[in-house]
Amino acid sequence: MRPSCFAALALCAAACNPARDNAGDNMLDVARLPDYAALRSSSNNRYVLSNDDSKHLMPGETIVIGDFDGPGVVTHIWFTAAANEFGWPRQYRLRVYYDGYWIKAYPAPADTLRAKKELIEALTRRLFNHVEYGLNVPGKRLDEARAAFAAESDPQRKRVLGAMLAGAVFNRATDIFTKLVEIQALGVTIESDNPLMRQCGKHLQEALALGKMVLHRSGEEGIDELWGEPFKAFAFPIEEFYKSRYVKIAHTLRSIDDLRDALVTTFAASAAFNGVEPLLRDFAEAAKLKSETLRTEPDIFDVWTSFVVSAEKLSAFRPAFGSEPTRAEQQLATEALQLIHDGKDLISYIARARVQMPKSTANFIERCQAYRSSLLARSRSARGSSASRPPAAMNSPR
Repeated sequence: MRPSCFAALALCAAACNPARDNAGDNMLDVARLPDYAALRSSSNNRYVLSNDDSKHLMPGETIVIGDFDGPGVVTHIWFTAAANEFGWPRQYRLRVYYDGYWIKAYPAPADTLRAKKELIEALTRRLFNHVEYGLNVPGKRLDEARAAFAAESDPQRKRVLGAMLAGAVFNRATDIFTKLVEIQALGVTIESDNPLMRQCGKHLQEALALGKMVLHRSGEEGIDELWGEPFKAFAFPIEEFYKSRYVKIAHTLRSIDDLRDALVTTFAASAAFNGVEPLLRDFAEAAKLKSETLRTEPDIFDVWTSFVVSAEKLSAFRPAFGSEPTRAEQQLATEALQLIHDGKDLISYIARARVQMPKSTANFIERCQAYRSSLLARSRSARGSSASRPPAAMNSPR
């Protein structure tokens, strides 16, 4: 079905002026000329007697609804949809542009204690999904976890106990916040300077500091960016937290593209790896779509399936060295398949956690460069050996 939409858009952009942040405090300011320009972009029809200014989009097509130069603030966006358009919320997607990427935009919930509680709970569950096992220690065991951490002297064991302590502190903070929301639901006002609110904030800050001891479930490196998200959700307005997530997702997409490009470049010069490039590109696109799609989205079934299937197709790739590959070619194939496997896993980790893993990414790109150098060196060596060897059909001079 061809989607249609009657859209009216009003965008007001004002240049930021820090010097006038408190201008509203003076009633005389209403008589002063503004030092900014108010702009608007709207759908329209040049025939004044017609109200038909709708935009008809085909599947996969996009339309720019506002394009302004310079810094400013978008203060209002308004859309309407045709009344007979069934399922229109699933047919259109609003995206925001951050650091070179158009990212799916999601409406931020109201900035209430209940909304913060639900957000922190969701972030905490996601956090424990991506970190090493054994860290989801109940908050009621916080004192035990703290004592075990303080008593340990071995550095390796202390790191693990510190990670467990971070989990216990996180859960204690969540326990406190949950009870505060329940009390508020009974009609009791909870102020921001409430002692339990302050204690919750202190726990989240402590967990953030301990998060440097926490490793990703793969054991590759720490993901303290992910570990700090519940504290940000507690400390900042929800709308500001959403904006920070868009920036992180943009960085995530950039990491996936960097890993994809490194793998594509690595195998581009070898005919034996013809066919791997489209598989790498398909998997990277599916991973990027997965990283910006929430599990509550209607299209998660298609997004997750595409992600898994593209990974399986990439895993099934085999280089074509001929029916009887030499030992050197077999070694090259083994190293290449391990590189593809590790790259696929790293992209998957980044896409699912929705944060960068800069240390692991840099190390993997170095491995790709080293393998490509080895591949080129062996190729030159093989050509040199072939050129110095007399043709089999030619008789040697007597």
